Amino acid sequence: MNPSMSTHPFILDALEERHLRLIADADFRFIELWGGRPHFDFHDDAAVRRALGWLRDSGLQTATIHLPFYSVFGQPGFRYLSLADQDDEARRTIGADYRRLADLCAPFGCDLLILHPLGGKPYDGREIERLRRELDWFAPYCAERGVRIALENIMQRQTRTAMLAEICRAYGPTVGICLDAGHAQVDGGLMNELADAAGHLFAVHAHDNHGQKDEHLLPGQGLIDWPAVFAALTEQTPEARYFTFELMPSALGGAETDEANRALFAAAQKFWQAHHGEPR
Repeated sequence: MNPSMSTHPFILDALEERHLRLIADADFRFIELWGGRPHFDFHDDAAVRRALGWLRDSGLQTATIHLPFYSVFGQPGFRYLSLADQDDEARRTIGADYRRLADLCAPFGCDLLILHPLGGKPYDGREIERLRRELDWFAPYCAERGVRIALENIMQRQTRTAMLAEICRAYGPTVGICLDAGHAQVDGGLMNELADAAGHLFAVHAHDNHGQKDEHLLPGQGLIDWPAVFAALTEQTPEARYFTFELMPSALGGAETDEANRALFAAAQKFWQAHHGEPR
């Protein structure tokens, strides 16, 4: 597995070169690019060119891209969107975004997209049916471009990994699972969710919590038994390629200073070396 750092701590800020420098300074070589606006305006060709240049200059590679699951985060027009949305226009909107990001995988040197299967509530019981219908076109679209999709468990019963594994079996090797450890700790039980993902696991989102809410803490600051997690990953899911730290700043909205983020990323790298320590 390769350790990767998500650009999630900068979710409310437009991506800048200094963000990537902070990640590279912590000795990470891979990132997960958070594909949501305003952080990354992937429809803007100039923004795409800037991001590619910054990645090249910082020596970072894009391991994965997290597909958006909202319109514009933190702004008045915000709403959750997904391929399972009840609204036809919402599905068309997010579908266009997903096609664009799948097309960008080649220039970014990336072959894996992380997808939230559901959007915001309320649910009507047909969300998985709609998701499958949209995957019927999106999975082949990605496969034609050499790109895979990892469905993420998102603290909803319909997205526990046993259900996601059933979906994966219908689409072959193009569709797998991103196990979000923090989400699983809150909903379904992490070790159970890990076992149910076996054979389909492409990636792991790593963060910690105290079992009650989605805190996105640095691993080791919550209640997750990480040595047990690493042992199970080695024994049950050797197919998993990426272990991505998806951390939350202590004050969402840009209040984290560069030095605080520098310390956060360095602590994540120290955690990886202490618990896994594979060459990067």
